[in-house]
Amino acid sequence: MTTLPVVDAGWSRTVLADRRVPRKPREQVRETTRRLIAGSLAGSLILVLGGYLLGARLAERQVVSDAQRFSALLAHGLVGPRLTPGLLAGDPKAREELDSLIHQRLVPRTSLRRVKIWSRQGRVLYSDDPREIGRVHTLTPPQLAALRTGKTVAEVSDLSREEHVYERKLGPRLLETYTGLRGEDGQPFLFEMYMSYDQIREQRGAVFRTLTELGLAGFLLFVGFQLALGRMNLRWVRRKQKELDQHASVVSDRARQRMARDIHDGTLQDLIGTSYVVNGALQAIRDRQLPAEERLLERAADSVRGSIQSLRSVMIEVYPRTIHERGLTAALIDLAQPLRTRGVHVDVQVAVDASVSPQSHQALYRVAQEALRNVMQHAQAGAVHIRVGQSGDYVLMDIVDDGIGMPPGPIASPDGHLGLSVLTDTVVERHGCLEIRSAPGKGTHIRMEIQR
Repeated sequence: MTTLPVVDAGWSRTVLADRRVPRKPREQVRETTRRLIAGSLAGSLILVLGGYLLGARLAERQVVSDAQRFSALLAHGLVGPRLTPGLLAGDPKAREELDSLIHQRLVPRTSLRRVKIWSRQGRVLYSDDPREIGRVHTLTPPQLAALRTGKTVAEVSDLSREEHVYERKLGPRLLETYTGLRGEDGQPFLFEMYMSYDQIREQRGAVFRTLTELGLAGFLLFVGFQLALGRMNLRWVRRKQKELDQHASVVSDRARQRMARDIHDGTLQDLIGTSYVVNGALQAIRDRQLPAEERLLERAADSVRGSIQSLRSVMIEVYPRTIHERGLTAALIDLAQPLRTRGVHVDVQVAVDASVSPQSHQALYRVAQEALRNVMQHAQAGAVHIRVGQSGDYVLMDIVDDGIGMPPGPIASPDGHLGLSVLTDTVVERHGCLEIRSAPGKGTHIRMEIQR
């Protein structure tokens, strides 16, 4: 197995292209933008819906919490100081004073509908509805808990219970609270009040609707921002697509120029020379100079064969069927055949798997084609080594010759020659890297890395 010539520090290095980027096909940019916008809007909608449901639940809890605070304030601030032995004994004046407070000041201005005071045995000692005074009911666990701890407990009233026979006309739904109190003699009492559940919810709902409107306004602003951002991204995509189209047009024009140059400098010149040789042979036939005629016809045949080979090269360049039918290795071997006919040793080694895309195969072929063309025309090389392999997401190709090399310093295309421009365009299109190292008398090393 032959080895690549050693490239030492004395070689000049020129990077013609370096567009290595994370693997992301351009055709997915538009779809990615759309998915980003759709995902953002869907996420925002879910967030708004979740916030609404959570806000409704929190508002429900807030209703109960507000009722508990109001009950505790009323029990300790207004009713507690009036919880005298006279009131508990049924003193009309004490009852009238408390009834006036409840019916004239609290009921019209709040959601309060009824007030009761219980003894620890379950007897109603006071109610703003006199029909309930003296009735005895079994205390429920929440009532007992409030009586024992002095805290406020709230629950939705079960109007089907016998205890609530007189509350059924107060509203379709009530919220009742219990707060433990102590009389002047230290005896425990239970303060109970009923509130309109729907009225409390309406008050909380008004606040919640305001918050919802603010949230909806913020959501609409966010949607507007996302749509504006999406339009900006789409404009960017269109601009990039236009640039790519322009670049593709330039590459296509250069390819046509190169093809015209090859036909003009190669096949056309050969055919012109052949025409002169054939004319000379025709004159020799007329002059009966058979030895000269034979030599001229041999030269004409060689020239025609060269022209055929040149035309085949152009045809392969237009559509290299060998890549599609026999693979990259066979295509590179075919490219090397003209050099071999000139006595140049060409070694080709390819080690790539099926993950390499047809576009990358095409790019490898184009770069190798142009590199071998330069070797044939300028390098005066005796041997050329072509290596193709893989490294991660990239395909690497090294083309090394032992020719005359290039002068020190940056490498540029001579005026009128498109070779290096073609190489650069091919590599840039595949988001790869291309560099050339060379030293006078030591040859040239072309290295290319492109995405698989």
